[in-house]
Amino acid sequence: MRANDGTPRVWFSTLRPTASGILIEHHLLDYQHATAAAKMRRSGLPEAYAAALETGLWPSYDILPRAELGIRGRRLEPVAILWRHRVPDSEMQSIRM
Repeated sequence: MRANDGTPRVWFSTLRPTASGILIEHHLLDYQHATAAAKMRRSGLPEAYAAALETGLWPSYDILPRAELGIRGRRLEPVAILWRHRVPDSEMQSIRM
């Protein structure tokens, strides 16, 4: 399923180790969503899911938390996040000495 952001794009992430942590980069991926939706329709799959490929909106959103309902259809942009290494307290003591 899409990100529910109102675009037909999908996402993938890459993880890259760095000296200070792990760099998590989120990338968008455009693909032939119209072709995929047409194939779904020809196969007799539910229209709501074929339409979701084209609109980027989930067909069923009644189970979403309230906070996510408020951002439905808001376009996402690629970002990168650094997940920093956490040094356990036991190792910090040996570093300080």
